[in-house]
Amino acid sequence: MTDLPKKARDRQRPFLRLDPRPATTAPDGDGAARGCFVPAVFGDLDQASIDLLTQNVAALGLLHDVLKTARDVVKTAKPIIEAILLAAAAGILGATGPAAILAIVPVVALIVAILDTTESILDLIEKKIIGRFAKRMLPRACRAMPHRVAVKQGASDVRVDDGQLVEVAGLCTASYASPIDVPFGQWQRWYDWTLEVQPDPEFAKVLSPAPHPPTDATKKPEEGVIQKTGTIELRWDQGALVPPAVDDARNGEPKTARSGPMTRADWSWPMPGQFVWAVGRWVYDCTRATTADASGRMATMLAPLKAIATARLEGFQFPENEGPVPVTQFTFFTCKRGGYIDHDAINDRDYEFLVDLPELPETDDVPFPIGRTNKNGTDFLHDTITLRPRLLVFVNSGAFTEAGTVLLEPEITLVPPEKGRIPTLARVKVPTSKLPATAQAAGFTLSLGWHDPVGDLGQDMRRITVKLERIEGNLGHEKRDKPDEITAVVKEIEQQLKDDAKKDVRDSLEKSFGETLGGFAAGLVDKLIDVFVDEIVDRFVSALTGAVEDALSSDEEWLVHVGVNGRWRAHQFDFDGKPRALGETHVFLLPKSEPIRVAMCSVDFDPVGDVMLDQRAKRLLDLDGSAPLWPSIVDPAGNAAQNLAIKKRLVLRYVFKLLTTLGDENDPLGFIDAKHFGLGDGGHPGFFQQAFATRALADQRTYVSSLTAPLSDHSVHYSIDIAKPT
Repeated sequence: MTDLPKKARDRQRPFLRLDPRPATTAPDGDGAARGCFVPAVFGDLDQASIDLLTQNVAALGLLHDVLKTARDVVKTAKPIIEAILLAAAAGILGATGPAAILAIVPVVALIVAILDTTESILDLIEKKIIGRFAKRMLPRACRAMPHRVAVKQGASDVRVDDGQLVEVAGLCTASYASPIDVPFGQWQRWYDWTLEVQPDPEFAKVLSPAPHPPTDATKKPEEGVIQKTGTIELRWDQGALVPPAVDDARNGEPKTARSGPMTRADWSWPMPGQFVWAVGRWVYDCTRATTADASGRMATMLAPLKAIATARLEGFQFPENEGPVPVTQFTFFTCKRGGYIDHDAINDRDYEFLVDLPELPETDDVPFPIGRTNKNGTDFLHDTITLRPRLLVFVNSGAFTEAGTVLLEPEITLVPPEKGRIPTLARVKVPTSKLPATAQAAGFTLSLGWHDPVGDLGQDMRRITVKLERIEGNLGHEKRDKPDEITAVVKEIEQQLKDDAKKDVRDSLEKSFGETLGGFAAGLVDKLIDVFVDEIVDRFVSALTGAVEDALSSDEEWLVHVGVNGRWRAHQFDFDGKPRALGETHVFLLPKSEPIRVAMCSVDFDPVGDVMLDQRAKRLLDLDGSAPLWPSIVDPAGNAAQNLAIKKRLVLRYVFKLLTTLGDENDPLGFIDAKHFGLGDGGHPGFFQQAFATRALADQRTYVSSLTAPLSDHSVHYSIDIAKPT
């Protein structure tokens, strides 16, 4: 047997990957050279592009609806605007009142001509506003074309081959369902699950020189990147973790059914603070760069993952033991499906790990009583035998069946300890090479613990009951739906709308009246144009603002994920400001030494997010009547000029499709986590964020707390009950 690396028992890092394949050369961060499309290459949104986007305003969904509402308000007010123009003319000409103006035929003709431009001015306003929304969405559309490219130059965009893969291992600093992703079917089946991991030194070259650049330099500090310094994102499309036929059939609500299968079974899915190993496609994140031009450096990530492993120390009841004992639960999951791109295969290599075994007192033998309990309930010993420590193994693959898994049996061997010592390590081989070529996914949780004939090993075990009781919005928070942000897009061009409209009205009058336009009283024409345009634009913008507020100010649609020691669940509800019951309970066994981990991530769905609810076939981005496949999105044509032209058309199509939503992306509500320590017989668990309120019970202790993160919009209230196993 090849000499194994030494590994000391480490509760924080309870396993070690053997013969890993980390990145050997640090990336340069140049995603543009690998195919990222940057806004500077697209250039400004020219008039031809705006004309293209406004050819079919009726197809613009929500944007069309609010524009039509504003347009109807102005048209309804046309008699009022006419009266205002008559009054303005009377004031300038010194007439006795608006009625007197009706006797001045040329002035009446002038006012009628001005009013006749109403439709053309409304068309101009609509086109300008649509163009402004499109310009606002353009940078993101460019950066999504594509959103990820392989770090390896010239890598395939059809399948992820072995040469594109790297491994990473380190402590997880965040675990959450991504709140924002590209909603089109070629990009995403559903939202990614994201793990942020701080690579151990051996894996540090996986990081870009720009590990997490800003997405938008104009954002406030609290709206910026949440990623911790020196971490890398590991991403997996949650919709890709179920068979395609299952995901393709999904349509509409509920959102909880769209969340990944790790939210409906115990996958021991990573929690902040846990050690994680993963292998995946090494890519640049085109959506984040240090500058808007091609010189900007981009972050790296692993997306999609191909396999992941993690471990936790818990309690487990083996059939061979009378009571629960501490176990190391090692979880491994692999999947060929990645969402925007799939892996070549998952049976192309095996993976091996050294896994810490639970501690066992150093002793040469273990006395084991032999006897029965008599009818009077007294115990007696006929004899005793001695047993050497025996490792017990339990493999659970059933939790992963929703992913369409095939059976994968790990191979476990004890690592020989020093002479006279008890084994501390198991060598776990994951023989994925034995999987059939058709295998799409496989996974298991392996429980490793010791035979306990006497019942000593479970003495420090506690039964933990975590009851997630309710979630509450923080009443002082700003409403997350953002009509003010959307209407600001219009208000910032309000003066430009007026200036352009006034020029168009004057041009129209000059065509109608010719030289006679100069025969009117000094200042009359300019005054009437000013009054007319100001009335139309002010009324239009006011009506548009109201329509946007009405459209976006309904109850917020929350999707909340809560994790407890690797057990994640999803909840959804329309939040109206009132506390909402969660009604979720987790019961598990935990040694005193181990923390209770509670984490939460949540999102408020907005119109762009609602697009993702449609069936995948209905939300494919189309061009010229067909939906391009992923390789054609990354590299549409061999010729550079043709490539650029097609990319620009794809960008405009992306913008057009999302103009229906006003570009209103989902709002993240908060990413928060906590650890509770010290489950001993005295005191109460320490909490790294805030203290517990405690109350004593007869045989157990219950602690009540809540999680609220800085800048979070909500808090989750829960109780932790700690008792000895029955």
